[in-house]
Amino acid sequence: AFGTMTWKYGSLLYSHATSGLAVMAAVALILRWQTCEVSKTSQVFLGLLLGTSVLMEYTNIVFVVLVGSYWLVGRIANSPYRRRQIVLFAIGGLIPALFLMWYNTVNFGGPLKLSTFNADTTRWPQNLSFFADFATPIWVGLPAMLFYGSDNQGLFWLAPISLLGLAGLQGLWRRSRREFALIVGCFTAMLLLFSTSTTFNPYTNDGRYITPFLGLWFVVVGFGISWLQSRLEAAPTISLISFFPPLIIYGLLFLSIRNQILHIAFSWGHDLNPAMLRPWAAAPENIAALWSAVFPNALNLPLWWGVLAAGWLAWRLWQERGQAAELESLKH
Repeated sequence: AFGTMTWKYGSLLYSHATSGLAVMAAVALILRWQTCEVSKTSQVFLGLLLGTSVLMEYTNIVFVVLVGSYWLVGRIANSPYRRRQIVLFAIGGLIPALFLMWYNTVNFGGPLKLSTFNADTTRWPQNLSFFADFATPIWVGLPAMLFYGSDNQGLFWLAPISLLGLAGLQGLWRRSRREFALIVGCFTAMLLLFSTSTTFNPYTNDGRYITPFLGLWFVVVGFGISWLQSRLEAAPTISLISFFPPLIIYGLLFLSIRNQILHIAFSWGHDLNPAMLRPWAAAPENIAALWSAVFPNALNLPLWWGVLAAGWLAWRLWQERGQAAELESLKH
């Protein structure tokens, strides 16, 4: 997260952070539950989680269709209580769907009228319709989403550490083809969808939409790191080859962090002004200007840490009190 777009968009008033939480939570629960007994409450909760993800970002409906189909076909279809489970799953999904339709009706005059297409179309002409919003040719948008194009900074450009996912695809495939289909399939589908978007600009206006699904790709990155580590373990203890795996991993990580720092500092709302910088790169004034641009709300951190510390202390006191009560009961 520190070396990807999640750093920036997880701290802004966008829905991408909570959307990412819903996406990864749904995938994690499906992977956990596909081999164990699932209660009625679990079915409702999973449907509720997937439905809520659409409230956060409309385009998550594509993800919901893919994941919901995977769950229904792979897990519920083999259950003797499949009808009941399908109904419970649907109820969970309908609760946020009904809320969204009510919201659209109150604000825009109809249950299927989305806020995206009720924006100022003189300022954002791509919001005239769905087909206007997703009209970029895939051969133009995909390179821009992955690398660079149309002034859009792509995933591998902003986070070179994500390149290790290319080396991890085979590892995930060997582990489980079903999990590969779920994880890589969902990421690829959303990547292709946003590659057809029409709002490319230098500040990754399109690239940020893939942020909730970065966690899916970084599962594959984990397999890539494991593959490099296996090369390290197979190499002689003292050899030139043994230096390459950690050099690649940490080199790409720190390059990703560097790219994120610059991306955040020069983006809208942070606005680092190069004209104010001194000629010496490492001048204290330059470092102060850079970090104040990247962390404009740094003074809030002590307050947040204080809340965390108070919560941790209260939890520890409650835990110790429970242990003391348990010891006292054992004595009696």
